[in-house]
Amino acid sequence: MSKYFLVSNEVNSVSKEAIAEIEERSARNKQEHWEKTLADFQLELAKRKDAVTPANDRVLIIADLHSKSTYRFANGMEISLVRNVDNMNRRQTQPVNGIVLNAKNIPTGSEIIMHHNALDGNNELVNYKRLGEESQNVKYLSVPEHDCYLYRLPNSEKWLPCEGFATALRCYTPYSGIIEGIKPTRLKNRLLITSGKYKGQVCLVANGADYQMVFQGLNGREQNVIRLRTFEYENFERDEIIGVDHENTRLYNAGKLLAGITPDDAKKRVSACNEETELVWVELINRNQ
Repeated sequence: MSKYFLVSNEVNSVSKEAIAEIEERSARNKQEHWEKTLADFQLELAKRKDAVTPANDRVLIIADLHSKSTYRFANGMEISLVRNVDNMNRRQTQPVNGIVLNAKNIPTGSEIIMHHNALDGNNELVNYKRLGEESQNVKYLSVPEHDCYLYRLPNSEKWLPCEGFATALRCYTPYSGIIEGIKPTRLKNRLLITSGKYKGQVCLVANGADYQMVFQGLNGREQNVIRLRTFEYENFERDEIIGVDHENTRLYNAGKLLAGITPDDAKKRVSACNEETELVWVELINRNQ
């Protein structure tokens, strides 16, 4: 039996606007699916009655072992991001994102950022009743509170510092010469505090206080936040804020001092950063990466 086919030589092109709309819709659908999955997970957590409660100021966490192994483009497509090859910096290679199962000071279901060595075997919960299907992509942990740095409440995009910590930005002196392309110079042991008691002030900090967290953000890409230890209501020997640098605070408020995570993203004072949430500026910087 013979068959006949009608072949058209017409080429129907799709406009750039239509392609952009398709990509935007795809990204939005993926984001909505992720948010719904996380909300369902948090709802199941809220209904669950655990027989295990944290002891000695610890936090029960379910950690995503592959949270930093992907990169999401604006169109929603994700690619694999291999970090642990020729890279000895564990802050960059180790997963730090997790969900709180049970804690004294952090609501259940909150997303949390912990120390890059928190997945050590000493913190792992063995023979623990797992939630849902068994998965090789998660690990159940009991992490000390002093190794938990940031958390985000369910259905919120705002990152909050855990008790005993504050967020900060590095301070830089802008180049004032005639040569183009010279990066600003970083001020040693000076940080602009962006949360807590000393928010908006340039402070003198202890050696080693500048700890840069590398974690997976809500946009599916790497984000960076600097944290340091500080205790607002008690004297504690591990407090890393030594004093307030009033002169550099004045220069920063006058727009003569830059603040950021790296010299490339360091910017002058933005008034909105002090009027809105603690991490607005940090989130704006990461959003543009």
